[in-house]
Amino acid sequence: MPRPSRSLGTLQLCAVLATLIATSCIGDLSEPNPVQGLLALAPAYPSSSAGIVDIDRVRVVLTRVEDDEVVIDSIIQVAAGADSLDLVLTVDLSSDNEQFLLTLTLITPAGDTAFTAGPLAVTPETSGGQTEPTAVPVDLEYVGPGANAESVQITAEGLGVPLGETLEITAEALDGAGAVIPGTPIAWRSLNPQRAQVPDARVGRVVGGPERGEARIVAELLTGQADTVAVAVGAEASQLLVVSGNDQAALVGTRLDFPIVLQVLGEDQLGVPDVLVYFSTLDGGSFNPDSAFTDSEGFVSTFWSLGPGLGAQTGIATAAGLQITLNATGEAAPTAGRDVVVFNDINIFDESALVHPANHLLVRNLVSFDTPGPRNDGTVVIWDVGRNSPCGASCGAGNMATMRSIISDSVGFTIVDDNSVSGSITSIASDVKVIFLWMPAEPFTSTEVNVLKQFSAEGGRIVFVGEHDGFYPPATIEATQNQFLIDMGAQMTNTGGQIDCGRVILPETSLRQEHQIMEGLTSVQIGCASVIDPGPQDFALFFDTSNTSLLAGVAKVDNVTPLAQPSPDSDYRAPIESPVRSESNSNRTSELERLNSERRNGGIESNPGRQPGVSSY
Repeated sequence: MPRPSRSLGTLQLCAVLATLIATSCIGDLSEPNPVQGLLALAPAYPSSSAGIVDIDRVRVVLTRVEDDEVVIDSIIQVAAGADSLDLVLTVDLSSDNEQFLLTLTLITPAGDTAFTAGPLAVTPETSGGQTEPTAVPVDLEYVGPGANAESVQITAEGLGVPLGETLEITAEALDGAGAVIPGTPIAWRSLNPQRAQVPDARVGRVVGGPERGEARIVAELLTGQADTVAVAVGAEASQLLVVSGNDQAALVGTRLDFPIVLQVLGEDQLGVPDVLVYFSTLDGGSFNPDSAFTDSEGFVSTFWSLGPGLGAQTGIATAAGLQITLNATGEAAPTAGRDVVVFNDINIFDESALVHPANHLLVRNLVSFDTPGPRNDGTVVIWDVGRNSPCGASCGAGNMATMRSIISDSVGFTIVDDNSVSGSITSIASDVKVIFLWMPAEPFTSTEVNVLKQFSAEGGRIVFVGEHDGFYPPATIEATQNQFLIDMGAQMTNTGGQIDCGRVILPETSLRQEHQIMEGLTSVQIGCASVIDPGPQDFALFFDTSNTSLLAGVAKVDNVTPLAQPSPDSDYRAPIESPVRSESNSNRTSELERLNSERRNGGIESNPGRQPGVSSY
């Protein structure tokens, strides 16, 4: 019960209107007593999402701690649109340092409690019978719908909004079990107002412009949880096209070797920048990234990791209301043999490289494998440095001594050296399992191609070792190596360009260990390799140090369809003369000069014991 000697406290309320930025004070209820205390309160909504809950009135309760007397219990109407409150309380004091408990309750027009504060201990200060307001910061706690939410989730797909147009976005508050909490207030705001505005903080409505580009839109709960989505503003897209990377194949559960590259075009057929493209898969795989903005020319790329199913797999790309289907094939591990393995760097196999243990294992894997067909029991490796090869002694017994020792002494295979010429391959002995073609510079006839196709069909492995265009002339690359692959039914080609020059150790991230050739390898030493351009069905072995350019791979060949036979007079393809060494290739100059000197002086022979053109494999 209130004491008769003391009057109730008085209260002043100032509601700060967000729209007017002005104050309107109400309530000056009595003359102050000689000794009084003033409390200046500054409560505000507890997040940057202020103003999304309508407050109709505030209940203020002030209780004296000494005798538990309620000195103020008032309900104050709040001006419409207020997003913060300034309160001044005047109370009678009987002594210095008198303590009170303060409680605030903010009530909605429907009569529901939205925010509470307290009980908060406050002590008005006095000085010589006069009082100065004591500042009391008040932290309001939201207790309305969604107060127990643990997250907020935006529901949006393919977000893009043209300049000046409106995009609707929705969001929901979720509890710890992921269930939606209905009626939860959600505030919307734009982190990039120059690109997108949110006219009403209570509604997920985004207006694009005036600038084009990416805008980040935030949905936030009054309890602080937030979710953010990217909106492409000014996306005037009319076409979504696949530029490259479609129709690849890879082992199930692994990443495709090359990125999916798309382009978004406008009606003027020019690339549209800053369009958000979403990627999804229907077969349990994934894309990384699963969404990205187009660049200044409208291009966007992602990597696709396949799901577990064999056969056709489908991906979907969507952007600005457009959609396109992506295709890939999930394969089981490739069968060893029945292939053409392509390396464009002889340094992988020379004496310096074979100091590295991983290169030892690479050589073993190349020649020791299980293969379907009659070649599985073969124990002979053909070592062909013929056809006017510029490799010469570099690919001979001296510079490849360790590699040859691994094949013959460790694996137990017999190496047969050969120096074939165009037209000399008419048959391949039944005990041959692997054929190395060391930088041939003369083309293969259709008859030879068909003999090699049959060898591959029987489970044999062909290893074509090429080089970059500073060491292996460009004309030779096109007319011999690439033409050979085409004739074999493959789509893989040697581009000729140099990469990772010097003695370079490729990290494990650059290797594709799923193929039998790469089993157990965690690194490989190379030196100045040439980049391979694969076909969609080819299998990658390893990439460069940046893991972007393919340096070795297995070409999928057509072992079934024979190459058409021309007339007898035209079947022979004239040898291509070896061009002069490229002077720009400083990496190989000294080596070639040394090798040419050895040849002139009767040094290392590249194919002892065999005469060109007199015998078949």
